[in-house]
Amino acid sequence: MKPVAAIPKLRTVCILGLVISLVLSGAIAFLTYYTGWSDFSEQGSFFREIRNFDALLRETPKTAPERFNSMLDRLEKKAIGVETHLSVLKRRRNLALETSGENQTRFRNAYREATERAAAAFPFSEPLAALAADALLMEYPDQFPDGVQTKLRQYAGLLSEKNLLSLALDISVLLGDLSDPTTAAVLPRGAEFLAAGVSAFNGAEWENFLVNSVLLDLLAEDMAAANSRIVSLISAGDISEKALRFGAEYFYDTNPLRAAELFSLLATKFSDAPSLGRLADSLWLADFREGAIEIWTILAAPSLNAPQIPSDLSIPQDLRVRSLYNLASASTEEQKKIAYYGDLFSEAPGHIYGIIGYSRLFDTPRAEDILSEQNSGQPLLDLELVRRRLEGWEIRRTVAETWLLLGRHPREEALYRWGAWYFDRQRQFPETALLLRQARMNGIDGSWLVLHDVFRLIREGLLTEGETRLVEQVDHTALWQVPANLGLITESRRSLSLALEYYESAASLVKDRLSEAKVRLRIARCLHMLGRDEESRLVLGKVLELDPENLNARLELRRLDY
Repeated sequence: MKPVAAIPKLRTVCILGLVISLVLSGAIAFLTYYTGWSDFSEQGSFFREIRNFDALLRETPKTAPERFNSMLDRLEKKAIGVETHLSVLKRRRNLALETSGENQTRFRNAYREATERAAAAFPFSEPLAALAADALLMEYPDQFPDGVQTKLRQYAGLLSEKNLLSLALDISVLLGDLSDPTTAAVLPRGAEFLAAGVSAFNGAEWENFLVNSVLLDLLAEDMAAANSRIVSLISAGDISEKALRFGAEYFYDTNPLRAAELFSLLATKFSDAPSLGRLADSLWLADFREGAIEIWTILAAPSLNAPQIPSDLSIPQDLRVRSLYNLASASTEEQKKIAYYGDLFSEAPGHIYGIIGYSRLFDTPRAEDILSEQNSGQPLLDLELVRRRLEGWEIRRTVAETWLLLGRHPREEALYRWGAWYFDRQRQFPETALLLRQARMNGIDGSWLVLHDVFRLIREGLLTEGETRLVEQVDHTALWQVPANLGLITESRRSLSLALEYYESAASLVKDRLSEAKVRLRIARCLHMLGRDEESRLVLGKVLELDPENLNARLELRRLDY
């Protein structure tokens, strides 16, 4: 079983930044009434017209954009300083937000044009720059043309006040300036964002700043700083659900036991049922298998009124389905597996992974019957059926059937990945080359393609070229095979310390227990050759925990004891 990992995505943080920036920018525009002005002064005339406009706005439907925009244009011409411009812009913004359809488009256009004029008239005003950025974000919520990106960067560059610094960071996130470590490292204001620290903000602004700062730390590969900020975020006494969830997801891949604690708090403090599922997944990753199975059992049958689940907590069907599948995958007893799969099919008929798992409980003829009955053109079911039939076919037919499978599903990447693996395993290297070419022709791309290119280079004895291709990929892929193969290459050159680093990186990425055992066995051998036998012995113990039948690990332990 492979619990679904949930790594925080850049787009999620961008959307959060957009919402906060809009709210923050709206709070900046405020109206200050000066009751001491003379009605005969120019300022008095301005505020008298502001009051008249507000009265008309309360009494008249907002269906005449020309009239309202004309009145605001006149008020804008009478505005003298930043404060009076903010008064006008606040009203334009409210109209842009409170209307819909064609009227909204006209009000938004007028709001954007007015913010640009005001920002140009007062080029060093931070509140006006913030509103100008807000107007652009309102008009372009998804994609930014080049000219708009330039203006947003210009406005963000002016924001330095404490209550506006998070908006500047949000704009950088939205523009993608932090999407690559290279660009993030040279971001002009990157140091300023991080140096501001938590003292710059309070409440929601503080949380938003920390979340975005963690993102910046991760892109800069500064894990120590990211961990420190996460600890600050989740240590707050009045922590919000958003911040707690961000912390839980952050720790899911790095410290699953800590993630389990946070998911448990989410489930109890905010009555969040999905967090119970994430709690079980975290416990499974942390090797607390019995605890995970207990929670999945409760979630799969909430009618049992388990004391661990509040009576008012509703368990969604998709969570019950996932729990049943996890139970079926994790169970070591065949009859329990069959029972869980039966319940799974009752809840979710046609569950693809459930059908595949169920079919693997039987011999080939019975498995073929199950897969044939359930197969409705699903690529993965089609693949599973071919895999089971391979047992009785000779190599030429298996090659032909693999190409027929790809012909039925020409754009299914998973089938190409399996085909490349199978051809290499059967030493059908010319077929692998044809498959990779066909995959690229169909628009399929990924690190696994590069990995097979490297295998070809290594077979041809071009180790240096293969190593170069792998190094290009190592920082941009989640495939554990990339650093693992780099470890093999560097180990063959007796660069043991570097090989050890690559193997440890691979071990942190691999999810399959048997594959992890193989990688850790290489780590143990490197440690032994470096003279670190005690550490090597500890790693071999971990290998046997992952794979108790690993004969090579037992032999290595015996060598260490002599």
